[in-house]
Amino acid sequence: MFLRYLQIENVHGLIRRIDFHQGLNLIVDEVSTDNEETGNNVGKTTVLRLIDFCFGMEGNKIYTATEGPKVVNKEVKEFLMETEVLITLCLADGFTENAKKVIVRRNFLSGKRSVLEINGQKVEKKDFEAELEKAIWGIETSKPSFRQIISHNFRYDDNRLTNTLRTLNRYTSDIEYETLHLYMFGCNFDDGDRRQELSKKLTTDYKYKRRLEKTASKSALRSKLALVEGEIAELNTKKEELHLNPDFEKDLEQLNKVKASLSELAVKQTALQLRYNLIEEAIEDLKAQKSDIDTQQLELIYRQASAMITTLQHTFEDLLAFHNEMLVRKADFLSAELPQLKQSISACNTDISALRQQEQRLAERLQQSATIEALDELVAQLNLKYQEKGALEQRIAQIEEVDKAIALNEEILKDIDNGLFSQSKQDLVQKQLNKFNQYYSSISKRLYGESYAIEYSLVKNKEGKNTYKFAPFATDNFSTGKKQGEIACFDMAYIMFADDEKIPCLHFIVNDQKELVHDNQLMHIGTLANDHVDIQYVVAILRDKLPNELNKEENIVLKLSQHSKLFKIEE
Repeated sequence: MFLRYLQIENVHGLIRRIDFHQGLNLIVDEVSTDNEETGNNVGKTTVLRLIDFCFGMEGNKIYTATEGPKVVNKEVKEFLMETEVLITLCLADGFTENAKKVIVRRNFLSGKRSVLEINGQKVEKKDFEAELEKAIWGIETSKPSFRQIISHNFRYDDNRLTNTLRTLNRYTSDIEYETLHLYMFGCNFDDGDRRQELSKKLTTDYKYKRRLEKTASKSALRSKLALVEGEIAELNTKKEELHLNPDFEKDLEQLNKVKASLSELAVKQTALQLRYNLIEEAIEDLKAQKSDIDTQQLELIYRQASAMITTLQHTFEDLLAFHNEMLVRKADFLSAELPQLKQSISACNTDISALRQQEQRLAERLQQSATIEALDELVAQLNLKYQEKGALEQRIAQIEEVDKAIALNEEILKDIDNGLFSQSKQDLVQKQLNKFNQYYSSISKRLYGESYAIEYSLVKNKEGKNTYKFAPFATDNFSTGKKQGEIACFDMAYIMFADDEKIPCLHFIVNDQKELVHDNQLMHIGTLANDHVDIQYVVAILRDKLPNELNKEENIVLKLSQHSKLFKIEE
């Protein structure tokens, strides 16, 4: 799919329409060299964000400053909301009139006033990613997600401008990257979803087990249980020596059963509450991560960096906002179990209440006996011991249950890994990388006279499991400009490779901050994009940084200035 046009309108009418074409598409500033105007902050990068917005990016990134998610451009936000700005993005599989088109329409409002459509059909926000993927490619992937697959097509934030392959947020696990990169390079792995879920489940189970064994191991709990059972036997012997009348013994037996049942229910309630609290704590941990970053310190670092690199336009806060979105989704996933737990806790409380009433009736009947004082003392001691016994048994049962789950999932994961890391699978991975590297090397030779390549290695993750790790070969010491050139080589090579392997991909790349790339390489990138019919390269760049060979009207799709910013908001 290529970009055909991006349209911005509101209740007052059309604001802008940007028509894209094959090859190189430049978004530039139009600033006279005779005055002190700047080409920055006119909306060039916002165009790239609006395209991403139509692919599911959160709308608040359009009016949130890069200094932090709390720094909001109120003027832009109010304009987008109050004038009901509507964004329309047209995608097509070619540039002919009969080309298949996908049209996305979104606004920045919520509730009933929200507009979220694909080809004229209203779509729920939770279904948008899957529906868009089906509209574009005719498929629906779960892991990797659609947003993960297309992440390298949108390079306008710091992370994606400096990382060739690791284009997701910094909290993404190695296994998630493994699944993404195996998919990207055409190494079919049917159990990718299952492997990720099992790995997450194992991480949660190990954490739960550590929590259960924080004060005592399973062995220590069993030893203590044996001692408590011995003490219960002694107390029962003393109770039998009281020689109570038959009716009293019957009532006492019934009372003990009630107390034992209460003990079991109390233990069960405690276990349920513990699980409930653990999930709530996990959710709170996720929410707390939103404030883990010291935005004041980040702002200081940003200012220092800005003093040294005048073209630096973005900070890590774009990534933080994306991270917060993923935290909300993870919190929603964890919250799914809470209603059932809450219902179970409520049921326990109801049963406990009923048994308490029965206990009270039996206790009142037993108090009429002349041996009530001796009996009460024994019953009190037995009750405490039964409670202790029940708590120990429950803890042991919980540990054994989680041990069983861990063993089962470890075995399943082992079987999956045996296939994933077999020699035949590694041979396939290398074969696919060899194919990709032919394109990658060819383009990098054209730009830099060097052969770039992607390699893989097997590394151990935090849980000690083997994981495929993909990385550019020996490019860590590149300058910023050359690194961006390398990334451009990768992105263009990937489109060629994906087409050859019939792997679904987007045929456009949106890019920012290419001012640091040398003119010679910029010229080669532009020429390559113009020469290759299946690559559409959209770049936001300061016009005075363009080489003369590219600074042509046929390459430019949008000019912005301090007097004509993107949204044309009147002062």
